[in-house]
Amino acid sequence: MRPTVLIVDDTELLRFLLRETLAELSLGLVAEAGTPEEAVRLAEALAPRLVVVDWTATVDPAALLGVLRRSCRDAVVAAAVPTGDRRLAAAARRAGADALLERPYTAARTLPRLKSLLAPAAAPLSL
Repeated sequence: MRPTVLIVDDTELLRFLLRETLAELSLGLVAEAGTPEEAVRLAEALAPRLVVVDWTATVDPAALLGVLRRSCRDAVVAAAVPTGDRRLAAAARRAGADALLERPYTAARTLPRLKSLLAPAAAPLSL
C-alpha cells in the first residue's frame, strides 16, 4: 500500500512547495489542510502514514498535534520549523512530534528526511 501524506499549513505557498517535493516520491495521495478543522477531518478520513504540521501556524500547533495523535494513532507526525529555530524545535519535541523538518523546504534537505519518515520503520529525526 502506498502511503498517504497530510500537509497541514495555513500558507498555500508552503503547502505547494512541500507537495512538489513529495511528488518526487510518487506517493499515492498527498492531501492538504489549511485549517485545524480541515486537518482533523482529513486525518480521520484518510488515516495518513505521515502528517506534516507547520509549527508556526497561527493556531496552537501543540493542541492540533494532540488531536491528530488521537485521530490517527499510527501516523508519523513531523513538525515543520524554521531552520535553526531551537525554541520552536524544542516546543515541537515536548508536544510529541516524532520528527522535525526544516523550513524553508529544499529538495536536497527535505527529500531524504521524507524518505526516512515514510520508510516502514521510521525513526525520529532531529535537526
